[in-house]
Amino acid sequence: MSGARATRVRSVPREKDDLVLALVRMRADGESAHGIAKAFGVHSGIVVQATNAVRDADASESGENVQGFYW
Repeated sequence: MSGARATRVRSVPREKDDLVLALVRMRADGESAHGIAKAFGVHSGIVVQATNAVRDADASESGENVQGFYW
């Protein structure tokens, strides 16, 4: 594996996947992290961390600059 970067894959329950996708949809629709957090009863840092992880994984997997396609 010289020079190759390993990607960590974690097993995540389907319910959590659905929640993160809902957060991403809301954030992409222009809802603030604070507003989303309030709606779901979580801290806004959790919303930012989860949604940014999806954006960063998309960029990593595609090898493209995806900044303009997110929030």
